[in-house]
Amino acid sequence: MYSKEELRKIKTDFWTSFGQYSQLKRTRIGFSKKWVLYKTGIKGLELKFNFVKNGCVTAIEIDLSNSKSEDFINKLDLLKSELISEFELFEEINHQQNKYCYFYEKENLNFKNRQDWPDIFDFFFNQMLILEIFVIDNKEILNL
Repeated sequence: MYSKEELRKIKTDFWTSFGQYSQLKRTRIGFSKKWVLYKTGIKGLELKFNFVKNGCVTAIEIDLSNSKSEDFINKLDLLKSELISEFELFEEINHQQNKYCYFYEKENLNFKNRQDWPDIFDFFFNQMLILEIFVIDNKEILNL
């Protein structure tokens, strides 16, 4: 087990290292250094990186309390064939957080294990890039 301080340090080191990795890689392919994430320009729709019990996740997250949430879900259902990649796309409703997600998950990775970091970095970068491009390309449709 890790103390709170040790865990905080690992998280800080992870996100700092991933930030440096993704900024360099995004610049090389002609994208801005920063991810879109919550600045999608679509109220109630955000992109997320996250860790789950036995892996990591990238997601499009819809706030179900938003008045347009049902429209977002219907539009995403129509467009989701564009999101298919080498990883399976999952859908989930989290009633506790009032969120609906489309997400990619990669299992058997742990951010606490530095040896897993290269695989997590690649997964996060590649899958989030797919989600980001999808949202940017479909912003007009999703924002109607």
